[in-house]
Amino acid sequence: MVINTQDINTLVAKSRATIIKSDLSVLLHALEGLDIKRVLEIGTDQGYSIEFWWNIFHPEIAVTVEKNIKEFLMKVRPPVEYAGINYLWNHDSMHSNTLDEVKKISPEYDFVFIDGDHTYKASKMDWEWYGGLCRKEIGRASC
Repeated sequence: MVINTQDINTLVAKSRATIIKSDLSVLLHALEGLDIKRVLEIGTDQGYSIEFWWNIFHPEIAVTVEKNIKEFLMKVRPPVEYAGINYLWNHDSMHSNTLDEVKKISPEYDFVFIDGDHTYKASKMDWEWYGGLCRKEIGRASC
């Protein structure tokens, strides 16, 4: 699905994602007009971000990676799940086997959202490993 300016404010207002609303608006403006068919998210947590990407882009492929075990999160705050999204629970993005599994699902993505471990080391590694999976025609950006 291609998003346009008139939809952005409505989409942001309805989002349950924990992303700061003004940041989300800037990101959506940057993605405006792009046809997003494959989405990769690093860091699932409650699942509201992947829910948001799923609902606005209606991608053919959606993958989200979370190092925590789903059953643990169920005790803290139940995550949302949608049929059609590939949930890689208990997968640490900093392990090469996770990267391999993500590449098996799709060798490239139209949109890669990195919001996992917020340490410098982990963010840098996620950017180096997963940012490079973003389709070259779209380019890469860091938010």
